[in-house]
Amino acid sequence: MLRFRLLMAIRNLLNDKLNGSLIIGGFAIGFTACILIGLFLLSEHRVNKVFSNSENIYRIYDAKNKTEMLDYSLYPKLWKEYPEIEDACPMEYSSGFPIVVKDAELDVSARLDQIIGTTDNFFDIFSVKVISCLSDKPFAFDKSIVITKSVAKQMYGSINPLGRTLKTDFFEGTITAVIEDLPRMASFQAQLIINTDFEEFRLSQSCNDGKCWYVTPHFVILNKSVVPEQLANKINSSIKDISVHVDSLAFQNIEDIYLSKLQMKDAHAKGNSNVLSVFLAIGILILLLSSINYINFTISRQFSKLKEFGIKKINGANATNLFLGAFIEVSLGIIISACIAILLTALILPHSASLFGKEIHFADVNAGVAVALMLSVIVLVVLMNCMAPVYMFTRFKIIDFLAGSSKHNRKQIGRQVMLTFQMVASIILIASVLTIFKQLEYVKHFNLGFNKEQLVRFDLPYTYESPSTIKEEIGKLPFVVSSTLSDGYPGHVKLRMGSGEGENNFKMHCITISDDYLETMGIKLKDGRKFHRGDQNSACIINEEAYKRFGWNSTENKIYQQGRNGGYQVLGVVEDFNTQSLHAGIEPVALLYRADVPFGTLSVRLAPGNVSLQLKGIEQAWKRILPHEPMYFTFYDQQFQAMYQKEERLARSVSFFSIIAIVLTCMGILGQILLVSFARTKEIGIRKVNGAKISEILTLLNKDFIKWVAIAFVIATPIAWFAMNKWLENFAYKTNLSWWIFALAGLFALAIALLTVSYQSWKAAVKNPVEVLRYE
Repeated sequence: MLRFRLLMAIRNLLNDKLNGSLIIGGFAIGFTACILIGLFLLSEHRVNKVFSNSENIYRIYDAKNKTEMLDYSLYPKLWKEYPEIEDACPMEYSSGFPIVVKDAELDVSARLDQIIGTTDNFFDIFSVKVISCLSDKPFAFDKSIVITKSVAKQMYGSINPLGRTLKTDFFEGTITAVIEDLPRMASFQAQLIINTDFEEFRLSQSCNDGKCWYVTPHFVILNKSVVPEQLANKINSSIKDISVHVDSLAFQNIEDIYLSKLQMKDAHAKGNSNVLSVFLAIGILILLLSSINYINFTISRQFSKLKEFGIKKINGANATNLFLGAFIEVSLGIIISACIAILLTALILPHSASLFGKEIHFADVNAGVAVALMLSVIVLVVLMNCMAPVYMFTRFKIIDFLAGSSKHNRKQIGRQVMLTFQMVASIILIASVLTIFKQLEYVKHFNLGFNKEQLVRFDLPYTYESPSTIKEEIGKLPFVVSSTLSDGYPGHVKLRMGSGEGENNFKMHCITISDDYLETMGIKLKDGRKFHRGDQNSACIINEEAYKRFGWNSTENKIYQQGRNGGYQVLGVVEDFNTQSLHAGIEPVALLYRADVPFGTLSVRLAPGNVSLQLKGIEQAWKRILPHEPMYFTFYDQQFQAMYQKEERLARSVSFFSIIAIVLTCMGILGQILLVSFARTKEIGIRKVNGAKISEILTLLNKDFIKWVAIAFVIATPIAWFAMNKWLENFAYKTNLSWWIFALAGLFALAIALLTVSYQSWKAAVKNPVEVLRYE
């Protein structure tokens, strides 16, 4: 019997190819989107869980100041004095600040920007696989350097890198080990790992009252039975005996770092739990839209079979038999849709990087959890869609349909609610996409306080002793308008110092500059004067924000006491300019006019023209002066646009899934109009016989949809406004939520509804009334 019902279900799907394709195709598209979103969410929640014992690995941080940078000497004291700590290591991770490493003997180099400073304990705590090593430990001696397998291949190919000497602008050491690349599902990576047991390899210092000490993040493994909060309280009760630089410590599990809402500056990759909530909501929304469509089409098909059901019932079929047949048909369609969705997912997944900003692999997720969730969703959807035939069999009397009753023609509240829900979802998604793109356009064209057009930045070797030479040489080129040297630049400030104002102390972003900085960068002087040659090493210019923070009435005879003997005389005030992305506000900035520092950046303003030829000309000049140094450059406008990659990816993703949701909405509306047209077939025929025009029939069928779009607009607008207002809070500078965004979203939704409805309405309106009434 089951085999017979299954064959009947397959026959019904094949006989009704249009409806079958719409039902299966629509659900397959929706389910594909849900699977992709589900895999993305699962992979995001698995970051740092790839390390063995990850549930016991913790980062220690300063609970009061919300910083991970702690006294370097802290970790061995904690490790020795507290048996609850099984193992510990310093682990400072630097990313985004590339350095060039060179093997002078082989004349090979690489530009690396993922560096870790740590000790041998790191390799045990994070279960790092060592491929080859000079001794029993990765760091064989003080000046040890460890590189990853990919860096070894990039620089040395088939040559054994062990024992070779690497030089950078900051340090020199010997390669003593090669390791496997760290897991891609980690919040930190490594291309180069240096031994910070050797003091000269330590990356960071902190100074106060003339005293300086090394600082670094600390990671520990706690024994399984330890409660981190209790251990933190135990340590804090005697913290001053261990370190005078911190008041209270806290523990953060490594699994929480990626999606943590704890505001702490570090180099670890960060996810966004709010964005994940958005994707989860979109996934649930798409699943609901797919199910609504399936229910609509199922009800439509059941209506067309009511007489068939009536005849079967007269011949002895009971409700259970009828429901079982409908259940098998519904389940078959959903299972086929799910299989198609899995195939589509496999095809799309290799391109997931362009959709989510990261490439997703099946290996990145917990397979058991993924399969369990998928099966649960399929079962849930099958049960939801089986409610349609249950409703049909309990709500209506078959005998009424055999007698020609028209009770089924009455309006159904459930159908109207589903339509309204679909239109609300569409309006919210359209408004969200418009707002995201409007904000992106706003930040891309925002006045940053300096002229970033035709402005290019070149990274200079840190040990290069004559940066003015290359500045002068490149400045002679006919297409170079101006050039300047600096240590730090807008988008990357290397130096932050106190204001020297006692109780009014605040952090200043300090950029050390040479001649022509204001002219080259296009920064406007608001008050005071520019630098003269005699001001070198003794003067600075501050921005408006710093001027406000100082609370001065003028800059006359004012000194910026940053700790240097004599301080810097403040010569003037420039208009505010951004040193960070627009996610953050304007910071106090001091431009320090110096001549005795190793400048790391050359900024060049180019004249309008062929940029490729201009860069070739600069490269020729570069090779004449620095023949053994590769030339790395970045345009400032591209640098600042890159700061909004996450937002651009979000816009692409939301747009992609919004299109899917809108397509599903169109299919849902189509299902609704099919129901309406079928239910009102006799009415339309009678109206046409009595002289009704086609336009009147179209108005009759379309007016309800327009009414429900209007209701959906009223419901959706405040929801969309609230959601987008919360999202814009991530930006210190943001666009306005203009009324036209919501009006345009409503018009789009109305156009979508009318375009979808009109074709089917037209078919119903032009049908020959004689054939309609004869059929009825």
